[in-house]
Amino acid sequence: MILHLIYKAAQLSRYGIAAILSCVLLVGCFEEKKTGVSYVGVNHTYEDIADVTLNGSGGIMAAYPRGTSGDICCVTIPGTWSQGLTLTIAWEDGGRWLLDSEGKEVIRDGKTVLVRGKRKTKTVLVPRYETPETLWIHFFPDDEIKLVMSKYSPGHPKHGLPDPYLPGVTK
Repeated sequence: MILHLIYKAAQLSRYGIAAILSCVLLVGCFEEKKTGVSYVGVNHTYEDIADVTLNGSGGIMAAYPRGTSGDICCVTIPGTWSQGLTLTIAWEDGGRWLLDSEGKEVIRDGKTVLVRGKRKTKTVLVPRYETPETLWIHFFPDDEIKLVMSKYSPGHPKHGLPDPYLPGVTK
């Protein structure tokens, strides 16, 4: 009798393990599709923005004061927007050239010496999008960041935020 119960338990656990493995494999079938989109930095400040990364990865991007960066590929996002979707953006202000006591740039091994800027990180809500397009990262004074998902450039009425080249225009 005990041997029979052990045999039945072994059969059930074998089927149980198979059922659990099947469920795990099926979950992969329902995983949300993701897509890669290019991103562009839009600098509304008078400081350089450098070494921008999204969620810990990405190309190295720099946006000059009151200007934009080039397109960087890519950040992976869900194909369908969902409430609460965020991106963690890390960046440095552009840093400063090392100066000597007379205010001249220090040169070592034939190169000016850059003192790197402070590394900053901010998690930002991704605005609603219907179709993943170019992600525009707008950097404003006081480390404020706004994101826009759009095929339109800053300043275009359908983009929603101003062009950084316009003097005196802020958020």
